[in-house]
Amino acid sequence: MKLLSQSGTNTIRLDAPSQSGTLLNVAQIVSSDLSGLETTGWKVGVIFVISDIRVSIKVDKTLTKGDIPRINAEDSTATILSESIRSEKNSELIGLEFLINEKPLGLFKIKNYEDTFYNVPALRKISSRNKLLGKKDLMLIRIIDLGSGTLSLGDYIDISVDYVYDLDGFKPQEDLSLRFV
Repeated sequence: MKLLSQSGTNTIRLDAPSQSGTLLNVAQIVSSDLSGLETTGWKVGVIFVISDIRVSIKVDKTLTKGDIPRINAEDSTATILSESIRSEKNSELIGLEFLINEKPLGLFKIKNYEDTFYNVPALRKISSRNKLLGKKDLMLIRIIDLGSGTLSLGDYIDISVDYVYDLDGFKPQEDLSLRFV
């Protein structure tokens, strides 16, 4: 039986002094809802899903402006891929590594497209689908040096993760007994 459905967003800022952190602590998010139900005798399960990850980036002091791929609407998939690879090789990069309980989930490569900040959807770049987490999972994030260093003073990366969770459960009936004849 569905007991509760909630959604929310967590955001963390990475900058020169703090280049890693905890993006999501599932136990902390669901603890108040869980403890209230479990003290009344309910047996509860948690379904926790990451539905979106967005990255806001300001790295103009860290990275020089990157090479933008020259892609035309009529270009073939092979041309688009080769142009993207060429562009990436000719640009300075830093990496944003996503981890769940210290195990890598994916690496998001960042280059500087603009002199100001820009926003990028990131979930599909690190995972092919929404990510299901357990009730004791931690989602961690850290900046990785991909040959261009890490964040300089004044630059930052904001990471926002949207989540949805359901609490499902039942209340055991103690007076229920089975009789076999």
